[in-house]
Amino acid sequence: VRYGDEEGALPAQEIERSRRELELVRQLASNQTEPVIAELPVSIVNANGRHDMRRSVWIRQSKQRLKQYVLKRFRRRESEIPNAGVCIEPALSIAEPEPAAIVSLPDCRVQEDTQLEFGVNLIGGFDAVSGVGQSVRGCASALSAEGIPFSENDITHPKSSSERVDDNHQKDTGYPINLFHVNADSIVPVLAAMPPSEWKGKYNIGYWHWELPQFPVKFAPSFDNLDEVWTCSSFIRDAITDLREVPVTVIPHPVSPPDRLKLSREAFGLPGERFLFLVMFDTFSYVERKNPFAAIRAFAELDAEKLGIGLVIKVLNPYWDCRAALKIENMTKNLPYCYLLDETLSREHVWNLQYSCDAFVSLHRSEGFGLGIAEHMALGKPVVATNWSGNVDIMTSENSCPVEYQLVEVPENLGPYEQGGIWADPDIYHAASFMERLAAEPEYYAMIGQRGREYALTHLSPSAIGAQYRREFERILGRSPSEKWGDRVYANFA
Repeated sequence: VRYGDEEGALPAQEIERSRRELELVRQLASNQTEPVIAELPVSIVNANGRHDMRRSVWIRQSKQRLKQYVLKRFRRRESEIPNAGVCIEPALSIAEPEPAAIVSLPDCRVQEDTQLEFGVNLIGGFDAVSGVGQSVRGCASALSAEGIPFSENDITHPKSSSERVDDNHQKDTGYPINLFHVNADSIVPVLAAMPPSEWKGKYNIGYWHWELPQFPVKFAPSFDNLDEVWTCSSFIRDAITDLREVPVTVIPHPVSPPDRLKLSREAFGLPGERFLFLVMFDTFSYVERKNPFAAIRAFAELDAEKLGIGLVIKVLNPYWDCRAALKIENMTKNLPYCYLLDETLSREHVWNLQYSCDAFVSLHRSEGFGLGIAEHMALGKPVVATNWSGNVDIMTSENSCPVEYQLVEVPENLGPYEQGGIWADPDIYHAASFMERLAAEPEYYAMIGQRGREYALTHLSPSAIGAQYRREFERILGRSPSEKWGDRVYANFA
């Protein structure tokens, strides 16, 4: 990198930092198949000669992120320094992508006399340690429970930590239906990274998540190559259909607690004699939306010594949002009987932690579904949660403790959530009253826990959800190809 013709116009440390950044860019590029970012292949073939979807998607997304980083970094410097032009060496130039063209591909459609094989190509982040990863793994467990044939097509970052539970299924896209457990903001690059033959001419379904009642207009192009959209709650369905009139089917996430839980509280450094409320959140899911601060304030309203209660706060990825982690630390340092856990746990250990605590508190501002809520219900743990958004599909006053709220505006742009959107502000005093009652009244505690467990095991078991999947797949395959595809056009990402 050179800044104009006079390198000395910048402080030496600034020049050195820029050189280090450019070297980082070089290293990022050299770790891929080709050293030139613009020439990185979109489609990767693995050692078996098959298309490697997960690396293809990762490379395409990495190219875009790298491009945005370089341009943002050096354009900012250029604007700050008079008469200082920025030159990125040609070997690292980043080409602008070609605009998507629309082409008609009638030959890709299944012909009327074609016998469609029953089964589905399941596409998603099987190895991702995230909510979307849990979504596709849960779907796989439901399909397995119902005996529905499926292939696994993993698009996780190649170096991601693994949460794989089943590696026995074929990995191809030979079935006539593609089910993408990929959110609206990612479906376009995923399709672009796949060979056209793997999605053109197939019935493509996107399984999407979202957390606000307004579905972003910027996601409108994500509908273009899908035949249907599925989701996990009526809350998300209503948000999607408000933006575009498309078929949207609600199929909840399945929950399946392990049969045996091995670890006790002591394994997590928690006291054995106290009634423990658990708060769990991932900073990747935006702390402002998960709103653990409200649970801390509700707990602070109670006499923890008299009630014999404690609050366990489990944080995943605390260093992603250091300000939030510091705020939680400051809120709890003088609050007795608060226990902060920030280490990364395996999925088995998370289940053990959930089972070790007595009740779950989620004073969220909005949830697309509320998987943590569903899991605790399945464990027989009473749930105290905001009575708004996706979780109201599974929560009632008979099986849980729904907390009152007021709707407020999102105060600022927070990741994908735009300022002016709507979400909830839960009533911490109402939440505190539920928490006190659960700790003080064993009969009420047992009743809520038992009813929540009965609901989850009846309506959210893998076999129950698998039966819903089967009905929808049979509905789709029972239609003629002309009904399914009509005069389809596809975006050409080549």
